[in-house]
Amino acid sequence: MSVRIYQLSKEIGVDNSELIQILRSRGHDVKSASSTVDNISADSLREEFSDANRKKPQAEAKPVEEAKAEPENESASPKEELPEPAPATPEPVA
Repeated sequence: MSVRIYQLSKEIGVDNSELIQILRSRGHDVKSASSTVDNISADSLREEFSDANRKKPQAEAKPVEEAKAEPENESASPKEELPEPAPATPEPVA
C-alpha cells in the first residue's frame, strides 16, 4: 500500500514542497503532493523526522541561553558616559 505525500508531510510536520524535494533527491519519481511513496520509504521518513524533532528543542534551547547571556555581560561591563550637552540659550527676541 502507498502513502500520499501530502498525508506524509502532515504527519511529519514538513511542507509538501520540501518533502517532494527530499524524495526527489533520494531518487523517488514524484511530481506533486498527490504522488505516492511506498510504506517502507514513508516509515523511514517518519522515523527520521521523529528523531529530528526530538533533537530540535535541545538545539534551539542553547542559542536562547547564549542570547540571554550576552546582554547580561554587556550590562556588567562599564560603559563610557557621555558628557551632558550644554543647555541651549534662547535667542533674544527682537
